[in-house]
Amino acid sequence: MRPLIDGSRFARATLVGDLVGLLAFLLVGLDRHGEDVAARFAALAAIFVATWLVTAWLLGTYRPPTYARLLLTLVLGIPLGVVVRATFVQAWTATEILTFAGVAILFGSMFVGAARVVTSWRFGGEVRS
Repeated sequence: MRPLIDGSRFARATLVGDLVGLLAFLLVGLDRHGEDVAARFAALAAIFVATWLVTAWLLGTYRPPTYARLLLTLVLGIPLGVVVRATFVQAWTATEILTFAGVAILFGSMFVGAARVVTSWRFGGEVRS
């Protein structure tokens, strides 16, 4: 079985940074919508982290870290998380799912992108295209 990361310090740092960015996106989103952050965060985090890690593993996002695979992970992993979440909510229309997926990709990309900039700067890794 292929590993999730290539074993480099930079790959480990980008994985942690990307997950921190993803979790920050979830926290801000819950807070902005006036939801009970404490009660909902654990369930959302489990769903989105799991779909992110599965997508990243399948795409090789961290073997070695590349911007192209990060972009693919964003546009595939986040909507996958939205769909998994929607199966538990069971009250959303297709339009609501698509709207949430679009917003989640946009804002999730901003948070994960900011985290990637920080880890690239801090750990001096050279990310390939």
